[in-house]
Amino acid sequence: VGLDYFGPVSYTGAMGIKKKTWVLLITCLITRAVHLELVTDNSTITYLMALKRYFGRRGVPKTILCDNAPGFLLGNKMINDDIRNRHHSSDTLTTFLATKEIELKNITPLSPWQGGIYERIVGIIKNQFYKTVCKAELSYIELETIMICCVFYYCYSIGE
Repeated sequence: VGLDYFGPVSYTGAMGIKKKTWVLLITCLITRAVHLELVTDNSTITYLMALKRYFGRRGVPKTILCDNAPGFLLGNKMINDDIRNRHHSSDTLTTFLATKEIELKNITPLSPWQGGIYERIVGIIKNQFYKTVCKAELSYIELETIMICCVFYYCYSIGE
């Protein structure tokens, strides 16, 4: 699978307060199937939790390819360091990755064309999203629903 973030995307929180969220796009590099996870920020912890949610919903890939965003780099480094220096067995994500033998790869620095597959899908999803939403002020749950619908329409348009 390939990973990339896009955003920020604004939504209306409690009491009408404007908030921002980002979207983690996960795409199969063979079938181009797409999964979107809303994340509250670009932090490493949020990235790792989004991976856990993805694994729980869609299964575990053999290889994860991502660009050189700081959250991805640190997350992958934390996972690899924990795998190499594992002293105990636990149910952490890194132990899970080690037992499943998932390969974590980053594209070559300063080579964005290597992630062109998922970058193109990000463009398509963003285009569909902004055409659907226009300037509407959505709640978080409405935003999540729209994102899922964008994936549906993306998959439907590929099938035609």
